[in-house]
Amino acid sequence: MEQELALLQNIINATSKFVMNYSFQLLGALIILIVGCVGSGRCHRIVFKLYEKAILDITISKFFANLVKIIVLDFVFVIAVGKFGTSVAPFIAASGAVAFGGTLTFLRTTI
Repeated sequence: MEQELALLQNIINATSKFVMNYSFQLLGALIILIVGCVGSGRCHRIVFKLYEKAILDITISKFFANLVKIIVLDFVFVIAVGKFGTSVAPFIAASGAVAFGGTLTFLRTTI
């Protein structure tokens, strides 16, 4: 029984230490994510309305508006992860690889 209580006390101590060390980083990351999600939604609407005013096809308008939203969310995610002190270089490299692969696929299908 004493071992279980000691284990429980160690878990509580480790949890409280983690919360004390990372609470501001977590709060900052959550604020960045919330603001980024709202901002990406607004960017989506602005781009969609601009393309709609230019009398382009609705499919192209939605595609570019969604593309802008995904790019903004990608940047927001990288910034939020960087808030914890982790290296964001792998995320940036992965985003670049995905963009490069998508570009090559697009060019291969259009040519």
